[in-house]
Amino acid sequence: MRAEVSTLPLAKVQLFSGWPPGLLLGYFLGIIGITIVCPYPATLAISLGFGCGCFICIKGSSAFSYLLGLAVLGIFVALLNPLFMTEGTTVLFEWGNQRPYTLEGLAWGASTAAMVCAVMVWFASFHQAFTSEACMQLFGSLTPALALLLTQVLRLIPTYRRRAAALLQARAGIGKGVGSQETLRRRIEGSSQVLGALCNEALENSIITADAMNGRGFSLQPKSHFKQIRWTLGYGVLAALVVLLFIGAACGLFLGLPGIQYVPTITLGPPSGLGYLGLLCFGLYSALPLLLVGKERVQWMYFLSKS
Repeated sequence: MRAEVSTLPLAKVQLFSGWPPGLLLGYFLGIIGITIVCPYPATLAISLGFGCGCFICIKGSSAFSYLLGLAVLGIFVALLNPLFMTEGTTVLFEWGNQRPYTLEGLAWGASTAAMVCAVMVWFASFHQAFTSEACMQLFGSLTPALALLLTQVLRLIPTYRRRAAALLQARAGIGKGVGSQETLRRRIEGSSQVLGALCNEALENSIITADAMNGRGFSLQPKSHFKQIRWTLGYGVLAALVVLLFIGAACGLFLGLPGIQYVPTITLGPPSGLGYLGLLCFGLYSALPLLLVGKERVQWMYFLSKS
């Protein structure tokens, strides 16, 4: 009897689960570096498109609000750039004291906006994938104090955001809440009291954490190091594939793509054969996490259909 395949939508996917921290950090540094250093339109489109796909797979439906905010930011940056950069020969209209609003400035602003949005969406994916456990595993054996500091910093913002909400709710319960009808002075006083309480709690927790780590022998030598993920042959093959794709993308993009010029006129030549090879390698490099997850999904569906 054939088992029924579940049709429930996949809300979230563990896109980078199981990746060694060193490989994970190198992958994100590579794709963010190429996006910043090589702002070619095709490169930006590939990076932004696959970056949004990875972030949606990681966050699920909750990613669309963040992407909508990025889209609004990108449109704002693109439309704002010609207001300050008035060079260009194609004048769309004039505003103010006969200041030209040029097509070249708009294209330059759109390129900058696409690069900023692509970098931000990859950083958002990195923030979700590179957890405090991965940070401790990567830097714990090299610089234990730095690893502990980074771990505390990574958990600082979400922890104290929840603590601030709890303090505001507690103050509202005893009649000291700051409503929208209060004056600006009362709002500043209430917010400063909450901020002071958070600072006092942070200092107390830092002392408690330091004493706890010393009590557990953190300052003793030699140190033992726990590794949750160990390198295997499969991870070695994956790392080799990432390195080869990065080298192919970097060499092809930097040697085969023509220069792009926005002022005084937009000048953009076609890529050479090496440039197309670089775009292909960069596309595969950007889509590698999605391809790996898609392969696993296809295998899983195949096995379920055979059961």
